[in-house]
Amino acid sequence: MEPISLASKAVGPIKATVQYFWRKWFPPKLGYRMAPSNLLEVICPYVYEGKVLEVLGQPHERHDERSAYRFVNALLQIDYEGESVKRVALVSLRLRWPNRFRVFPLAHKLGEATFADACERSGKREIELRTDFSSKFFCLWNERFYGYPGRYLYYSFALLSAATYPVIEMPAADYEAIDAGHIERGARLLTETAKFNAVMISRDEGENFSFDFTLFN
Repeated sequence: MEPISLASKAVGPIKATVQYFWRKWFPPKLGYRMAPSNLLEVICPYVYEGKVLEVLGQPHERHDERSAYRFVNALLQIDYEGESVKRVALVSLRLRWPNRFRVFPLAHKLGEATFADACERSGKREIELRTDFSSKFFCLWNERFYGYPGRYLYYSFALLSAATYPVIEMPAADYEAIDAGHIERGARLLTETAKFNAVMISRDEGENFSFDFTLFN
C-alpha cells in the first residue's frame, strides 16, 4: 500500500502544475449568452423594472430611461417610463433556426414570419412602411395594433440595418419610395415574403422605431 500512497501524493503537485500552465496558455473567455426564445413573453410593456433586472440582470448599457442588453444572437432595447417598461425592441442577429423569437402572444416568430404574415391589408394595396434613417442606420417598419385581454399593444415589424457591433444586416427585400425620390416620406414593400429582423412592442401608437444603435457600439 505504501507505493500507492507515495504515487497518490505525487499526483497532486503534477496536477497543480498542469492546471497552472493550462490557465496561463488557455485562459477562460468571457462571452454573451443566448437570448431565450420566449424573451418577449417575459419582457414586455408594463413589466416592473425590478422584474427585468431579476430576469436579465444589469444592462450592458444605460442612458437616461433606455437600457441595452446584448446577446449572442440578438440585441434588446428596453425603454422605461417611471418604474415600468414602456416599450421593447428586439433585433435578431441571426435569422436561421434555432434563433427564433416568438412575438408573444402572436404566432409570428422573428426570423421566420414574413410581412405578409404579420401585416394585414385591405384589397390589393401593398404594405406601406414608415422610414427613419441616418448615415449609421436605416429602418423601415409597419405598425399594427393587436388587442388581446391584458395586452392591448402596438407592434412594429421592421427591416433594420445599423452600425452596431456586430453589424445588423437587413434581410433581403425590395421596396420603393411612395413619393419617388423621397424615401423619408415612406416606402412601399414590393416583396411581401420578406422577413422582418426586428420588432418593437409599445404602449403608444405612431412612434418611431425605438432603437438607439449607439447603445450597442
